[in-house]
Amino acid sequence: MYERPLAYVCSPLKGEIEANLTKAKQYARKVFEAGYEPIVPHLYYTGFLNDRKAEERQAGIAMGLNHLKKCRILVVCTDKISDGMLTEINEAYRLSIPIVNLSGLQLYANIMTQTKKK
Repeated sequence: MYERPLAYVCSPLKGEIEANLTKAKQYARKVFEAGYEPIVPHLYYTGFLNDRKAEERQAGIAMGLNHLKKCRILVVCTDKISDGMLTEINEAYRLSIPIVNLSGLQLYANIMTQTKKK
């Protein structure tokens, strides 16, 4: 059975939506390469929700937070934190889900692997 721990990819969407979606795919690849299964709700929900409509944006964020509950880690992918990202970060903190940035992801994965071996 192929199984990886779930990692929530936290990156901006609002603003330059197409460019941000392209970057989100790149972040997801990096998370995958670090040994995680990337969960990137805004890549999925933008297929049928309009982020420019407040009600649909809120629905997308709420549904994404449902996925966050299942994740082992939240990965913050940019230095600039958008309002949506801050909501995700605050929820991860509330749920005691570890929060790392992209550069710290591999280090975190290595530490967790070493801890399990002991």
